[in-house]
Amino acid sequence: KEKLAVSIGKCVLIDPGRHDILYCMHEDSTVENKRTYRYTCNQGAIETRSRNFRKLHDNLKPDAMKEAELFLSGHISSTVNCEKLVGYLEERVIVTSSIE
Repeated sequence: KEKLAVSIGKCVLIDPGRHDILYCMHEDSTVENKRTYRYTCNQGAIETRSRNFRKLHDNLKPDAMKEAELFLSGHISSTVNCEKLVGYLEERVIVTSSIE
């Protein structure tokens, strides 16, 4: 109860709907003296080095795989239309057999 009593009246505002992944503002912030913390998508990519690994993965991908992905990107894979789904699956079988 003592820890809860100490925190009465203190709050942190968090807005996840902005451009940033996480945007926090301290309760004592004013227009002149803003106390904010931002965590952006770019900051996360730098910390995890995800861009570097994605580029490395793309560079090491065989050319046949790149062509297959390019070919299949012209078809809709998530559809409720049965005819379009069957068409996509037929093309995927052709592409899969050519890669193997």
